[in-house]
Amino acid sequence: MANGDRMTGNPPWTGLFEYMARNRVAVTAITVLLLGLGAVAFNASIFERYPPIDLRTVVISVPYDGATPQEVEEDIVRRIEERLVSLDGVERMTSGAWRGRAEILVELRQWTDSAEKLEFVRTAVASIEDFPPPGADEPEIVLKTILRNVLSLAVTSGTHSAERLRAYADRLREQLLLLPSVRIVDVVGAPVREFQIDVDEAQLTRYGLTIRELAAAVRASSYNVSGGEISTASGDLVVSALQKRNTAGDLADIVVLSRADGTIVRLRDFAEVRDGFAEDPLINTVDGIPAVFLDIAAPAGIDPVRVMDEVEDFLSAHSSPPGMDVMPWLDRVFSVERQLTTIANGALIGVALVFLVLILVFDFRVGFWIAVGIPTAVVGSFIALHMLSVTLNVMVVLGVAVVIGIVVDDAVIVGESIARHRQAGLSGVRASIEGAREVIVPVTVGVVTTMIAFAALLPLDGNIGQLIGTLALVVLVVLTFSLLDAFFLLPAHLAVDGGASRWPLSLVQRRVSRSFQALVDGRLGGWISGCTRHPAVPILLGLALVALALVLFAANVVKFDAVGDNLDERQLQVDLTMVVGTPFEETVRATERIVQAAHEANETTGGTAVNAVNVIVGMHRPVETLLGAAVPAPLGVEHPHAEPCTSPGYGLPDPPEAH
Repeated sequence: MANGDRMTGNPPWTGLFEYMARNRVAVTAITVLLLGLGAVAFNASIFERYPPIDLRTVVISVPYDGATPQEVEEDIVRRIEERLVSLDGVERMTSGAWRGRAEILVELRQWTDSAEKLEFVRTAVASIEDFPPPGADEPEIVLKTILRNVLSLAVTSGTHSAERLRAYADRLREQLLLLPSVRIVDVVGAPVREFQIDVDEAQLTRYGLTIRELAAAVRASSYNVSGGEISTASGDLVVSALQKRNTAGDLADIVVLSRADGTIVRLRDFAEVRDGFAEDPLINTVDGIPAVFLDIAAPAGIDPVRVMDEVEDFLSAHSSPPGMDVMPWLDRVFSVERQLTTIANGALIGVALVFLVLILVFDFRVGFWIAVGIPTAVVGSFIALHMLSVTLNVMVVLGVAVVIGIVVDDAVIVGESIARHRQAGLSGVRASIEGAREVIVPVTVGVVTTMIAFAALLPLDGNIGQLIGTLALVVLVVLTFSLLDAFFLLPAHLAVDGGASRWPLSLVQRRVSRSFQALVDGRLGGWISGCTRHPAVPILLGLALVALALVLFAANVVKFDAVGDNLDERQLQVDLTMVVGTPFEETVRATERIVQAAHEANETTGGTAVNAVNVIVGMHRPVETLLGAAVPAPLGVEHPHAEPCTSPGYGLPDPPEAH
């Protein structure tokens, strides 16, 4: 290596360019390491549609069977609101009162510790005097979270009773929960199980008991309580009282009254206990066959793809009892993977096209390493994203798409500057150093200003703000890796004397280069010169384009879909809400007309439009369910007599994986 290539008298930071440019082996190893570790981090990332969101919302639910909405409002909602209105850290409260149920959403301010405020809310509600009122259950107070739905299983049977169908679904749920990665399995779209106690009034009077005393005795005799641990020399002992009554026989055996003479009165002595379902009418069918759904979800930190694989392996080895069928109903993992795979395939095609253009304009070596620098910056950024616990979701892909043009520009500008110095007669190492030094200021300023603009989005509040914050974080990381590749890796790759293009590629490159240069010097040069002489023209043209874009958006020619559901589903869901007091039979008839329309549409398309139809008709209470099916597009009809079950979403239409 010639001594003339060693630069003296330059600023100290140029020494780093020299060091990297003269160590091609080390730089090549770093490039391979970035690509390899980035691929490993990418493969280890959790796939999901949206990034984790802290909803900062406490949900207070109070069942109040038999109460009207007015009673629920006065006895439940108003008293809770009065107690929580002065609680520090509360942004706002949203309440709902339905027949037999109250729900209060307590939204917390930004930067508030949700777990701490949850305990404050529980303490505040517990301090309300004489609450809950007689007839109401104890309030359930939890943090609202988003669960990533993985798969829904439809358990159907046309021969077994509803009790046996529900019992089999419960057993299947317990088996699924034994799988290593399965944490959450809910039975949905099934009647609510309840115990009915029919009391002999004469016998109750004989023993001197009241209904309230009987209810208190039953409630106090069914519980599980943990007393903590006792450390001893022989080991730790867990003290607990397990007295939960799970069957009608267990409840019938409860001791209601005991006397000093040793007389013991059990519940079965004057009452009959029956194990059954709530009387609220409920219809849940798949193509007319009674069904129950098992909703399998993955909490934060669990890979939905792994959960899906384990469930599929379980189903392949599972044998259903005669008359029972279990089938996958809604595959959420497929929809997410399909979106990400489609975008990834498009990115690969884009990189291939960029590579094609580069080798037609530059020397093969220059074009090749510029093209390699693009995936190096993007794939390498997944190392940092994985360390920051960023999952692979739509916002990550969108963030990469937003800055991919800047990544390409960084590599092209540095590569072109180095190639120009090579053409001026400098050696490979010196051309790389001089070329990188020449453009470091404009390239860095352009990238840093973009990073500052996106950094301002990091502290945005709300659900949408958290989504955009994830996008901004991805942009910052990718642009950082883009600068590192452009100034510390690319110069070393190009620090080789001589060209790599051979005939016939060199011939094609010369012709393309001459044509491109003629275009720049001729037509483009003339346009630039004209705009310089008449600056009002480009300004007016830019304003006209902006106005045209606004008109197209306002006219709904260019549509806005914030959630991106149009990319997704193989399902169509219809929610039918009837007015309060509508007879259940009339609701069923209205539902049947919708189903009939679906079947008619299926016949019109030759049986390809609708693969399966799930119908859920409920009354008085929300029915939490997942609707959808196998390919291509099922129709769901949900809960016509009450408000549809709400979910947090992101301030937008509720995504299906919200819970």
